[in-house]
Amino acid sequence: PQARRDAAIKMMGNDGSSNGKLLMYGGLAAGPTMTTSVGRAYLEGATQSNLVALTDLWYLDLSSLTVACVSGDEVCAPLRWIMIDVPGTKPVGRWGAGMVLDPADNLYIIGGNTFDRTAREFKVLSDIFIFQLRDPYYKYCSATGAGLVSAVAGVSTPFYIQCRDAFGEPADSASFQVDITGKEGQPGMKPAPFPIGKGLYKCEYAAFVTGQYEIRIFVGRGGGEFMDLIEGIDTEPTNEDHDFIFQPASNSLASESAKEYFSLSVSPADTNARRSEAVGNSITGNTAGAIGTFLITARDVFGNRRPGGDTVTSLMELWNDITGRIMN
Repeated sequence: PQARRDAAIKMMGNDGSSNGKLLMYGGLAAGPTMTTSVGRAYLEGATQSNLVALTDLWYLDLSSLTVACVSGDEVCAPLRWIMIDVPGTKPVGRWGAGMVLDPADNLYIIGGNTFDRTAREFKVLSDIFIFQLRDPYYKYCSATGAGLVSAVAGVSTPFYIQCRDAFGEPADSASFQVDITGKEGQPGMKPAPFPIGKGLYKCEYAAFVTGQYEIRIFVGRGGGEFMDLIEGIDTEPTNEDHDFIFQPASNSLASESAKEYFSLSVSPADTNARRSEAVGNSITGNTAGAIGTFLITARDVFGNRRPGGDTVTSLMELWNDITGRIMN
């Protein structure tokens, strides 16, 4: 992270079995042209100073630290700062803020001081923001399964979603909105995923009209206004195994390879004789010696046209109107 002072810090998950994580938010930093101490500039009210109030959130995973490492008996493994990129409205930059972590790992940022660069004055803040650190993060949610790309009419078809929180750990409290829309006027669907454990969710749908569809998956909480399109990338999205490689997001930009939607193709079910039809004048009348033709359209049980390739047998029998029987 950028050098700073007066940042808010908090330990998370520090207990007898784990060192936990060190959280750090905001702080007071110097701009590129500043030549004096930022602390002195603040205390002296030097509003012409190139002060920077930071609004970034970082964590340092301390789990690799051991007693032998800290005591100097062995070499410590390198510790890596990771920036937590969270959705929603970010607080204005500040330093000296209060920080509270509740039992559900919701992080509250309270008040602090800031520097209004436009008005060139220091301000004391009294607002409160919450970082829901264990919520599923849309950049760490991905989908997989053959049901994302193909389905058969009338058949219940699944696909799977995996979600992780800001630390890359499984998130089991995800709320989703799945929109399956037809590109050719087909009825849309809104299936509801359900959790199956360890940050995994299963979603099932059944389409009854063939054609091309688009699947969009949103995750968040508090309704559509607070939901984001998932941006996690599964390297093999057509199988049912999650091939997602966790890489911490370091900025607010969308993943370049993220899909806006999945393209789904729904094919017809098996041919159904009762829903198939034959049309043509030659079915009911023809002239001796003339070639009669008629057209057979194969359909599935939902009325969708089959692509062809069915085995068709036409049996023509001569009927005796006088005897009311088939002639030998």
